[in-house]
Amino acid sequence: MKLLELIPKNVLRQKTRTMLTLLGISIGIATIIALGAVADGLAKSFTGMISAGKADFLVTQAGAADLMLSSIDEELVGEVTSFDGIAQAESVALGITRYGNNPYFIVLGIEPEGAELGGFSFAEGRLPTADHEVALGRLASSTTGKRIGDTIDLFGSSAEVVGVFETGEQMQDAAAVMPLRTVQTLNQTEGMVTMLFVDAQEGADIDALTDRIDDSFAGDLVTIKNADEISRVDQGAEVIDAASWMISALAIVIGGIGVMNTMIVSVFDRTREIGVLKAVGWRRRSVLVMILGEAVLIGLAAVVVGSALAMAVLIPLSRADVVQTFLSPAYSVGLWVRATGVAIIVAVFGGMYPAWHAANLSPVEALRYE
Repeated sequence: MKLLELIPKNVLRQKTRTMLTLLGISIGIATIIALGAVADGLAKSFTGMISAGKADFLVTQAGAADLMLSSIDEELVGEVTSFDGIAQAESVALGITRYGNNPYFIVLGIEPEGAELGGFSFAEGRLPTADHEVALGRLASSTTGKRIGDTIDLFGSSAEVVGVFETGEQMQDAAAVMPLRTVQTLNQTEGMVTMLFVDAQEGADIDALTDRIDDSFAGDLVTIKNADEISRVDQGAEVIDAASWMISALAIVIGGIGVMNTMIVSVFDRTREIGVLKAVGWRRRSVLVMILGEAVLIGLAAVVVGSALAMAVLIPLSRADVVQTFLSPAYSVGLWVRATGVAIIVAVFGGMYPAWHAANLSPVEALRYE
């Protein structure tokens, strides 16, 4: 029998033991994929806030634990607007209120110039201009069931829906828009804004410009150009990514021990068989490849099962109103490459000693084994 045919048959000999080992590794793989998809989704959401419109970068409060907790004094807005190299800077106030089952419904306070700079495109209706008016993002309109002409209760008061907009960015399309001063009043943050959409002058060096702003307003303001800089104001994505790497390390250790246990028992159960194989001419390398192949096959199967488990959790979770407000999990090729890499490392780590032990069995001693 060929070696490649023997490997899967050996794995399926002890189905219960193999399945338990497989399940243990799969849970670790599922967690890695789920956390990675959430972290990538958060990064994609924040990056979309810049790429959705004409803004070249965002300006937020330095040291804020979260973008939503950013608070900038409007006196600084004027200073940023007059900064050399900036063509336009528009304020955005962010408010959080409860709507239905969603305790984190986002309402953006923005003026017409800011809406244009932020890439707010109105498929229906218009931008609100009065205190009692509101526009809903495409996703917000869908989840709330509100259309133009309907009324919606936000911050304890009613507002008429006058428009439905779309930016192509998850967080904004799941939010509502009201005039800047209205949101500041309803959220009791008069004189403060959350962030600025900034458009640089044509031909300006964006990196040099953001560096000068960071230096000039050190301790007060910080710029964000892309997803790599999100951690400046949002520790959540960084924490999730760190947790994912920690779980990867734990999966390697715990999963490796599980694979090692399974393969050692398998080798002991097949000692006489391995002795026969070596007696008929199998080389040490062939035995080594067979045992490691069995371990790697278990690891690769764990990637498939773990991926299915992750999707089974993420797909219904991503449809919840509160989740749609912030992100849509992002599934990248790199995420599956990482999960597969962890599974293979687990398999090799766990299978190395059993494979070495089996390869070094003496045919005579193996045949005498009871």
